[in-house]
Amino acid sequence: MKPVNPPPRSRREKVVDSMAKKFADRGNVQQIIVRHRRKILQSKKTLWLIIAGTVVSMIITVLVTAGVVKPPALVGGKVEQRIAITETLDLLRTDLASGDIGADQFALYCRDFLIRYDSLPQRYQTPFSTTTGDDIYRAIAGVWPSLHLRTRQVLLHDLPHIETVQKQIQALQQQGQASVQYGNGE
Repeated sequence: MKPVNPPPRSRREKVVDSMAKKFADRGNVQQIIVRHRRKILQSKKTLWLIIAGTVVSMIITVLVTAGVVKPPALVGGKVEQRIAITETLDLLRTDLASGDIGADQFALYCRDFLIRYDSLPQRYQTPFSTTTGDDIYRAIAGVWPSLHLRTRQVLLHDLPHIETVQKQIQALQQQGQASVQYGNGE
């Protein structure tokens, strides 16, 4: 005759048997609960550490990508110092104020900035610029009285709008002087 195998136990029965064994020994139940809570607490701590690390790395990535924080560049094992990028017109004005270039050279560099940017000396070329043509025309008009005749002729030939801008600036200056005279009671 064929041996009869007992029917397989259902999963529910196995769980009930397991719980019955655990509750049979009351001393172990407290230890099991404490161990289980410690495991859950440890997994929560690990999860929070992972989340915090991810958030910090994302913030650093965004700051570096946006250009707010620049990682130092290593050249030959040493940290390279970075020079702050400024506008071309600001660099030209700084050199004019310090006497490195004269008013004529300043005006000609401004012309080059408008017409053929790559003909400027390398030290004045910046990767990007927010300077407008009006800003450059105003800068030229600001040094116009101190320019030599030949430089003025070259600028009038290359920049036909400079004369119009010069007249507009003179009109604004006269209005400013008139308002100052009016303010003084004259």
